[in-house]
Amino acid sequence: MKPGSDSIRLFEMDGEVYRLDGTLLTPVESVTAVAGDKWLVTDLREAASRLLTVEAPVRYAELLVRKKLQESGEFDEPVEIFTHWKKKRGRNSTDIFFTAVPTRQSRFYLEALREGDHSTLVFAMYGVLWDVLQRRRAREPVAVVLRHDRFAEMIVGHRNQVYYANRCVAFDTAPEQLQALWDNVRNDIASVEEDSGMSVARVILLHWLDAADMPDWPAEWRQRIEVHADQEWMVGDTAQRLSWPCAAAHQALRNSVSPPAEKTFYAARRWAPAVNGMLLLLLLALAGGWFILRDDARQLARHSDQLARRMAEVQLETLPTPSREAFTAQLDFLQSLDRGRRRPAYREVLDDLTASPFEGLRLNQLKLEYGSGVLRVALSGDVASPFESAHEQYRRYLRHLQQRGYRIEESRFDTRITVSQLMLKLRRPL
Repeated sequence: MKPGSDSIRLFEMDGEVYRLDGTLLTPVESVTAVAGDKWLVTDLREAASRLLTVEAPVRYAELLVRKKLQESGEFDEPVEIFTHWKKKRGRNSTDIFFTAVPTRQSRFYLEALREGDHSTLVFAMYGVLWDVLQRRRAREPVAVVLRHDRFAEMIVGHRNQVYYANRCVAFDTAPEQLQALWDNVRNDIASVEEDSGMSVARVILLHWLDAADMPDWPAEWRQRIEVHADQEWMVGDTAQRLSWPCAAAHQALRNSVSPPAEKTFYAARRWAPAVNGMLLLLLLALAGGWFILRDDARQLARHSDQLARRMAEVQLETLPTPSREAFTAQLDFLQSLDRGRRRPAYREVLDDLTASPFEGLRLNQLKLEYGSGVLRVALSGDVASPFESAHEQYRRYLRHLQQRGYRIEESRFDTRITVSQLMLKLRRPL
């Protein structure tokens, strides 16, 4: 997302703030002195950016980085961590590329600039360098170097990985000091190559005001240099070709270090006219559709009335309903077939009566009678067993018959000294 036409583009580098208007770079007193929605690309003043490997899961990497920076004495006050990239490394370690800013300084960028009706989106300098590296989409490692004042900001990596990030500093801007600065940059890149075992294919150079000097490197290293696309800008009365504003012009909204609420506010303000226009078109479309549907509904209602009148005029002949008596013989035959199908066979009944073990039982009489929808069974017999054993088996025998679907109509169990007699009348629905 590029800045909106009504957004003001500001660059804060080395303690100075410049406003970009067309091809003009105009110094301004401060960021707060400029009214309106702003895109601010800044070095965050007292910030420090680097790549660290911490022994912590990805979700806790920032906490451990903050602790390490304070324990090392690099910051003697609370710090805010802006994460540009992080990746899990091993089971419990994380590579994190970040910019650390003192909390008092970050409050100025994240809170003080939010006062008023206008929004300010803040983009960190190293976040822009990481974006330049990602947009290269290079599979092999490349280095991106930004020269400004007496500093050289560098990052080495490819589109999915950061290998190194550092700031090289010269004592002043004398030619010999700047050449020493470039030599430090080359030595850092060579160290990265030696440590990682990979070759840095290209060195992309970006420059800010009065920093267009080229490194005096050996021929092999000069072949790697690629100057980022630049443009001529008027700085006061002087024309300078600068690449840093060109690189920062393509920042996505997600790359801003501003709070999510500020990003949402900015996007809402920018897209509000387009959304309002879309809503207006949607309302017009709905209104037009409503009128069209209303006319269609009226036509359907008229057609329905015509059909109703035609149906009322048609005399439908009612077919005579056949009487039951006409099919009595057929129904009786089908019912007899159904009863025959549902009647259990004699062998099936015998299996039911003898399936349960009954020691000493001898049947004297068995009578089966098939009635209308019911089977009646009458049986009698002797049990040559002691009373207690015979009676227990008899009760178990009754439960067995009931489980088979028989209903006890009459049950009699008589006992003598050595022999018991039983008589049962059963009924089983068909």
